[in-house]
Amino acid sequence: MTARVNILQLITELRPGGAEWVVGELAKGLDADRYRSQVCSLRPPDPVFRAQLEGCGIELFSLDIKSKLDVLAPRRLAALLRSKEIDILHSHLFHANFLGSLALHFLPPRQRPLCIRSVHAAEEHLRPWRYWLEAWTLGKRDSIVCVSEAVKSSFGRRSRISDDRFLVIPNGVDLELHREKQRTRAELRSELRDRLRIPASSLIACAVGRLEARKGQEDLLHAWRELQKDQGTPQARLLIAGQGREEKRLTRLAHDSGLLGSVTILGQVEDVPSLLAAVDLFVMPSRSEGFCLALVEAMAAALPILATDLAISRELLGPDGAALLVPPSDVGELCSGLRRLIRLSDKERTAMGAAARERSGLFGLPAMLERYQELYSQLLTARM
Repeated sequence: MTARVNILQLITELRPGGAEWVVGELAKGLDADRYRSQVCSLRPPDPVFRAQLEGCGIELFSLDIKSKLDVLAPRRLAALLRSKEIDILHSHLFHANFLGSLALHFLPPRQRPLCIRSVHAAEEHLRPWRYWLEAWTLGKRDSIVCVSEAVKSSFGRRSRISDDRFLVIPNGVDLELHREKQRTRAELRSELRDRLRIPASSLIACAVGRLEARKGQEDLLHAWRELQKDQGTPQARLLIAGQGREEKRLTRLAHDSGLLGSVTILGQVEDVPSLLAAVDLFVMPSRSEGFCLALVEAMAAALPILATDLAISRELLGPDGAALLVPPSDVGELCSGLRRLIRLSDKERTAMGAAARERSGLFGLPAMLERYQELYSQLLTARM
């Protein structure tokens, strides 16, 4: 029997977020007959992530880094790579990518695993030295995976890494799970409305994402406040799902703006598919995105969508009317988009949702897993 390939997924943190979700799905979803998946975070993992991974039999480690000045962390990672006989080190996000490259210097050449870096975000605001450092520490045989063409374009331009070093593997979601939720949509819708005391006559708009500035929830709240002044718009409620450093400030903004009667900040929601099956509209107000899994989940849930006009929005949604697009950071246009979406007829919203669901078929979870397994196999074959 052929020995399984040991893969370590290395990431900066394990907390609710898109990159972290991808790491979890890779660890759980790879062919267990071919690969032994293990996960390591630089910082202590979120208890929910720990329980989910360990419940699936995934070995989970943490380097327990408390400070950027932890100079022994690369040695601890090297020791882990050696003890677990890791064949492939697949790192995610800048700090994990950097630490992974440092750790290899503490291993003899024959014990060094193959290395893959995943880039998840197109963050134009980052200082140039981060991109220079990514390029400087990139090994000659290291592979770089970008989760979208938008990320590849942005990262490649700023890092000046040769285009032939990149591979694009889009993230994927469990499309079948969303189809199952659609079968119980009426029940989920009723439960949500009863729990939040939302009248049956009110439409429910929903935004899902980590609560941080680049996600644009502040813009959404300002737009929603303007919308409330419009007497001709049908009654609607806004739900914002997620947690993050902006949660207290956004809650205070909603309170100070007099929105607590029409806005609910839900905090972290573990069952996003059930939430999306129960609402009527989806809003992505982001100022920047690398992929946005929540957007694809909304597409799979057949929701009419209002999204900011980012490169990744156009890449995911395509040209076929699957969403309304408005400029990022433009409160007035965001308000107009909300007004237009809410005022659509049921038939028009259904048509938009159907177009979005059809487009979501390009981003299924099995396809993502198969692409990564093909990459792992190709790298291992090339090393022989």
